[in-house]
Amino acid sequence: MATFEKSTWQFFIIFLLLTGTTASNILRLKEVNNGNFILKEEDKKHATAPYKTFTAQDTVHCMDKCTDDTGCKSVNVDENQSPLECQLVANDRNDVDSYVDAAGFKHYDTGETKLSTLVNPNFPGCIVPRSHNCLKIDSEDDLVFMSEVDTHCNRLYAYFHFDVETGRLFHHCTGVPVCLVSSRLVISFNCPTSNKESGSSYVNAFRRTFQGYLSLGGYSFYLESSDGSSGQLIKSTTTSAGGTQNHRVFNFPTLVNASPKKVRVRVYASSTSSLNNMLSTIASSPTNYIYTGYSDDFAHTANSWNNVAYVHAAHFIAPITGYYHFALTCTPYCALFHGNTEATKVDIFHNIDAAGTFMSPSRASEYGPGLYMEKDKTYFLETVLLDVTTVEFIGLMMLLPGIDDEWKPVSDKYLQKI
Repeated sequence: MATFEKSTWQFFIIFLLLTGTTASNILRLKEVNNGNFILKEEDKKHATAPYKTFTAQDTVHCMDKCTDDTGCKSVNVDENQSPLECQLVANDRNDVDSYVDAAGFKHYDTGETKLSTLVNPNFPGCIVPRSHNCLKIDSEDDLVFMSEVDTHCNRLYAYFHFDVETGRLFHHCTGVPVCLVSSRLVISFNCPTSNKESGSSYVNAFRRTFQGYLSLGGYSFYLESSDGSSGQLIKSTTTSAGGTQNHRVFNFPTLVNASPKKVRVRVYASSTSSLNNMLSTIASSPTNYIYTGYSDDFAHTANSWNNVAYVHAAHFIAPITGYYHFALTCTPYCALFHGNTEATKVDIFHNIDAAGTFMSPSRASEYGPGLYMEKDKTYFLETVLLDVTTVEFIGLMMLLPGIDDEWKPVSDKYLQKI
């Protein structure tokens, strides 16, 4: 019924043969209920008052009751009583990340929401393994689009685990990574590791782009047939048309609000190959963009439009007080702006003479002591990428204060949506 492992964190994995819906990382499906609970707070309760209180045999029993109740997202447990007191709560950290003192109580929830189906919002259906099950695979299994919603999309095998901070994507019930093999999206034990927290694999991670595409490195994905028919493979491409194409848009519906994209992207039409001229045009007409959306981070790796400028912007929450160095890598031309607010932003550096890599980590010492920022304060970051006729790329990395040899991507964990 449940497993229990004691460590710094305590995990409860609960499977119940019940029917229901999805709440946070609790899946309430046709054939199974599934919840992965984590100890969030000790000697505290959630700030939201519980809607139901009862006695339970043990903590796992309390978790069982939560997965059985469609309104429950988290629990408060007083383990000092026998039988213990169990309180069901309708909110979790994704709704209200606030707690009150309560001696003897422990608060458990299912963490930041990361479980979702993977869908194309333009066609009814979802993406699932071709085998249509949760059994262990021998090596790999193709992912296919199935249009029969009632048959496939409320099943455990239809769920994926997407970690926006690392850019890792897993098939939930098998635990097998998702990756690209021979231009096909598959689940495979042989998938290479992707991790946005690592500079070496920053680009080659899954991310949600401002156009609504799911991307992996320089690749985006599309349904083999543009009519949304069932059984077709999910194929990869390195090119994309302007705007969005119906068969190429994918999203995680549960994560739209729970794990929102944080980096605002605006696309401006350009008739110049001069970055300085383009920066002046944007400054004089900041609302004259032709497309806007949100992306997971500052990386941009797809060949979308030509003769445009991409402006990525977000609030940056400084994790440490001190001087920060940033490294901006791009092709062909790019710039970095920083300020206490968007209105006070200043041009930190930009390349105007040559296309290609600029302000790489090895050149950071050329730019003085860096930018001073205070812990937990909010700052404004913006990058501008001018694309002329080439395949465009931009990536933003940083050195944290006092750490001189570990360049880290400016990823989701440091950002806040504007």
